[in-house]
Amino acid sequence: MKAPAFLSSLRDKFRGLRMPEFIARMNAKERLTLALGVFGAFLIIFVGFFVLPVNREKRDLREKIQLKTQELKEMMILSQEYRGSGESGGGRGVIPAGFSILSYLEGLADQSRIREKIEYMRPGNLETKGKSKEVSVELKLNAVSLSELTDLLYRIEKGGENPLIVSRMMVRSRFANPRELDATLTVIGISPG
Repeated sequence: MKAPAFLSSLRDKFRGLRMPEFIARMNAKERLTLALGVFGAFLIIFVGFFVLPVNREKRDLREKIQLKTQELKEMMILSQEYRGSGESGGGRGVIPAGFSILSYLEGLADQSRIREKIEYMRPGNLETKGKSKEVSVELKLNAVSLSELTDLLYRIEKGGENPLIVSRMMVRSRFANPRELDATLTVIGISPG
């Protein structure tokens, strides 16, 4: 069987090369040892610079996939709980039809003795999510103490017949008196149908 043309031309080029002087003086056993040493060095370089980093990257990606899968499962559970609370009518944040969040929050502010510290209460957009509607109110408080804010938050989320949800809160201390806080809360309630 005749070798392909490119292999025979390659073989002819290598025949034309002369071996370096020190390799030419070696016997066959020494040449084999040298060849195995060079092959071993290339193998170590290949494994060290290509195989190990790729395996490390694959392991890191597997760990990230497991972490993201766990986070996704937790989000699915929370989503089901959220949907269940909106549909059941007895969950946290669920309000009866005709319920006014604004007047309810004013009443809670009276109970917490911070009504005069309310700068504004702004109704938010009404969002329809499936069978339920999400009603939001933005509440801005000025110069409240930490205990007053904590009391109000407790009353909003735990107290009364209609516990609501504080979905967002931004708090910062006042420059003139660091013990007083300015807070902006977004309170939501879920109204069935």
